[in-house]
Amino acid sequence: MRLTSDQVAAQQIRFDKFLATVNLAKLGKKYYYFMAADNSDGRYNSYCYILRVLRLCANVEGCMYHPEFLAFNRFYNEILRAAALSAFLDSLKK
Repeated sequence: MRLTSDQVAAQQIRFDKFLATVNLAKLGKKYYYFMAADNSDGRYNSYCYILRVLRLCANVEGCMYHPEFLAFNRFYNEILRAAALSAFLDSLKK
């Protein structure tokens, strides 16, 4: 799927707004649960969880590059996963 520059900018705005409002520690906890409880049958795992959160809650394609991280080739799902796991681990330290 090829998006126009306006669609890419709108998607980035939706993602940044979602990232600012979501409870990242809760998201990271759920991601960690799916990662630990994955039975390798491919039905529902941690990777699918992050993609579904992005698609359903943020209206963002998780497998697309974030424009600000294009030099690092960072996808939306990688950015969200890293932020969620970091917040979850920080919540465990408290």
